[in-house]
Amino acid sequence: MPFNGTGRFKGPPSRDDLHLSTEEEDLAYAVAFEHLSWEDATEQLYDFYSKTEDWAKAATVLEALCLEHPSEAAFCPLPAGRQAQRRTALSRLCHRQ
Repeated sequence: MPFNGTGRFKGPPSRDDLHLSTEEEDLAYAVAFEHLSWEDATEQLYDFYSKTEDWAKAATVLEALCLEHPSEAAFCPLPAGRQAQRRTALSRLCHRQ
C-alpha cells in the first residue's frame, strides 16, 4: 500500500507487493517507478521478444515505433529476413540525443 498507518505516503509499491510475473509488467514498473525511459523500455522489450523468438510481439513493438515516429524511414516494414536492420534501426532511434 502506498500509505502507511499515519496517512503519510511511503513511496511506490514494491515489486513483491505487485507480484510482477512478466517482462512487460517488469518494464511497466520500471517506467512508472524507477525512471526507466520509454525508449529504453521499448528497446528492452524488443530485445526480450527477439531473444525468445516471439516475432509477432517484436513486430508489434516495431509497429508502435512506426506510429510514434512516422517520419523515421528506418522503421518502415522490411522484407522477411531483415531483422538485423530493424534491430539496428531501433538501437539508433533509442540512443540518439
